Amino acid sequence: MPISEKTILELNRISRGEIWDAGKYKEKDTDIIEKQPDGRIRVRFKDICREEVGGIPKNLVDDWQHCVERKMGAILL
Repeated sequence: MPISEKTILELNRISRGEIWDAGKYKEKDTDIIEKQPDGRIRVRFKDICREEVGGIPKNLVDDWQHCVERKMGAILL
């Protein structure tokens, strides 16, 4: 299976099933909030700003490809 931005989105779609945003870039910011039994609230996981998300999979794919090319170059030496 080729590693590409399209593949990442497809794996996300498959893993999230029938959820409305499966296989898509998110449309709004959504931090994960933890609510304590005593009423206190805290941000458990700070989400990446949606404007920044689009570049992350591309960077991940580019970094992966660079590692594969380096490894193949080392094997050929």
